[in-house]
Amino acid sequence: MAKGEINVQITGPVYPQTLVKQHYKRPLCIGISISHSDPLAGTGTLGCFVRKRGESELLILSNNHVLANTNNAQIGDAIIQPAREDDGKEDTDQIASLKEFVPLKTGEMNFIDAATATVKNTAVGQISELSGICSLKGFYNQQEFENVVDDDSHEFMVAKVGRRTGLTWGQIIDYDMDYVPVPYNRELNNCIFNNLITIEGNGNKAFSRRGDSGSIIVDQDGYAIGLLFAGTDMGGGNGCGITYAIPISEVLKELDLELALT
Repeated sequence: MAKGEINVQITGPVYPQTLVKQHYKRPLCIGISISHSDPLAGTGTLGCFVRKRGESELLILSNNHVLANTNNAQIGDAIIQPAREDDGKEDTDQIASLKEFVPLKTGEMNFIDAATATVKNTAVGQISELSGICSLKGFYNQQEFENVVDDDSHEFMVAKVGRRTGLTWGQIIDYDMDYVPVPYNRELNNCIFNNLITIEGNGNKAFSRRGDSGSIIVDQDGYAIGLLFAGTDMGGGNGCGITYAIPISEVLKELDLELALT
């Protein structure tokens, strides 16, 4: 779709993709169940491993509403694996401590739902491996991403590994979707997001469901394009829902991060 055109789609409500059990997993890897330790915290996915630019400390990247309990966390709070909903416990299953998050704002424009946590005394596996796909190799900046999506000479497929639906493949619908309302809770019941990537699943399958929030989305070659954070249960070309993602280049820039590939 060209810039300036309006893409109207009937999808039903947009939900944060938090909620299928996933078990204890050591060493840690991309795509597994994690959450803040609070009993009421949302459940999501370990997106990928990152580092602050120029630093060596290993961090986990996921969403604010997964790691930071939707603005209600304190820096240093425990992050557990598996998630609380998957029977994880703070005293035995802590893997990281909350380091930083981008606050969510209701009634205002948002561009990012992201947070990081510092890995604590926990075995980590192949930090760049996406099970069933390939290894994470890098990321697209926004212009590179737009160029490859707009190139009609080849089909551009994307994939993710998430807690709820595991490995799924899909295709980009749009890369500049604006004014998407996301209700998180009573306090944050109208968070409006701009500049989103929208994706639908291949065939008759959903690309994501609740519990997949925080998943890193990559192309067929392992280059990251976005951080999954929300979706619908219906809509899209196959009627199985639309997934919303934040451009990964914007997440890395906002939090001054680089992907941890080794």
